[in-house]
Amino acid sequence: MIVWEQDLHLLPDDADLRSAALLSSGAIAMTAFEAAAPKPGERIVVLGAGVCALLLVQLLAAASPAELVVVDASPERGALAVALGATKHCSSLDAARLEDTFTVVVETTGSTEAAQASCLLAASEARVVFTRLFPPGTLLDRVQLSLRRLTIRGASVASPVGWSGAVRTLGTGILDPRPLITRETALTDGALLEANSLVTVVLSP
Repeated sequence: MIVWEQDLHLLPDDADLRSAALLSSGAIAMTAFEAAAPKPGERIVVLGAGVCALLLVQLLAAASPAELVVVDASPERGALAVALGATKHCSSLDAARLEDTFTVVVETTGSTEAAQASCLLAASEARVVFTRLFPPGTLLDRVQLSLRRLTIRGASVASPVGWSGAVRTLGTGILDPRPLITRETALTDGALLEANSLVTVVLSP
């Protein structure tokens, strides 16, 4: 196999290779973290509780926020988010509809509804980060963006800084994908790596 040198990321000798299987999602989470630039004492909300979002929760919790809310319809994922560092789980946008509240908003679902909701949840001069591309035709309220001076950033592709940060935080234990690994399967022709599901399949020889 031949790969570009910039695509090679050296892991510590004692790295857990099961965890390393999720480093791609971890790199996107770190890219989103860098884009959000959280500061201690800020109020943060994450929309969605998939693999990338839950890894991001770990990173954001390490930044000492005053509040870290996760919005997701699944009680199981919500409970896992709290176990990983979130201070609160809301099962719906309505439950978290504290408009003009959060300094940092990270949207990880890519739904049309969540695009507008992200901006409504954001306080004036807040940072809003999108980790997914929205469906065609999704529009943001430009008046709201302008009047409230929101900063919009995208993090749908892992950056080189995201990759190096993911490897570094994996080594220090801040990023710990192990709680997200729920199933392993042998490496066969029909094996699938479900990287966007909590029922994650880690391929092993």
